Amino acid sequence: MKSEKACICLFIIIFLMAPSISMAGSVMIGAKVWYAFWDGSPDDMSGIVDNAIDEGILYALSSVTPATSQTSSSEETGTGFLTGPMLAYQTDDRMWSFSLAVMYFSRFNYETESSGTFTFTIPAPPFNLNGVTNLDYEIELKRREIDVALSRSITSWMKIFAGYKYQRSEFNMDVTGSIYEPTYITESIDTDVEITTYSHVPTVGLGFALPLSGSIFLGFQAGVGYLIAEFESKVKDNISSTSSKDTYTYKNTLGFTTEATISFLSWERVLFQLGYRYQGMRLERSETGNSESSSIWDSFHGVTFSALYLFSL
Repeated sequence: MKSEKACICLFIIIFLMAPSISMAGSVMIGAKVWYAFWDGSPDDMSGIVDNAIDEGILYALSSVTPATSQTSSSEETGTGFLTGPMLAYQTDDRMWSFSLAVMYFSRFNYETESSGTFTFTIPAPPFNLNGVTNLDYEIELKRREIDVALSRSITSWMKIFAGYKYQRSEFNMDVTGSIYEPTYITESIDTDVEITTYSHVPTVGLGFALPLSGSIFLGFQAGVGYLIAEFESKVKDNISSTSSKDTYTYKNTLGFTTEATISFLSWERVLFQLGYRYQGMRLERSETGNSESSSIWDSFHGVTFSALYLFSL
């Protein structure tokens, strides 16, 4: 929350400094919505739980040898949206522009099934027993993103920009199902996993604009970001009422974001914008304690729509 407030204060300072660059300019205020597909983290989180289930089964059967367990999830794609207000300023000479997008409201959902088999041998006299695991994973994500950017035109159709993104992601994962072997094992599973990440992403990039007419133009921008992330998790077993907490460190990595848009200026004061945005970041968790390091490419991509009202200072 402190980072969110600091980001907003940074924009306010830049906005108040704008008249020193040019006494006159245009202000745009409105809202943006992004309907996106979510890939990367859901499958990785499901895979981590799959491995934990296998490790738990083998640990429970540690007095029985040999024993094997193999659990795997079906890969799906999460869907959801982000939306929030936008504010921008552009000097009359179009040399400088500032923008702030607060994508504060969001909801993403991901559902998948996991199944597996395990085998163990009972000694004296030896015979094999076979069991199955049937699990349902439901992941809900609330994601908040604050994006501040400063741009400068270098030609009539190209600009450079530098900015800062603050991202907070709250994952809630519900795991339910059973581990079943007809003779010896029948166990129900009902576990909640809460994961929170905080990411700071300084970004630089290029933007392009191509007028098609006096009121319609195409736009494209691409930026490279440097991801600095923090991570914490909490696991609660709803059956035994036990819980545990853990923290991990992420390595600082690179990512990128691109967006192509078509904009239409209507009634001289209202700007509508339709686009497609892709944002991808590499999440590489450092090895911590008994936790293995992992690396995934987490991405959001989908359609964007903005509506902005323009007025002059």
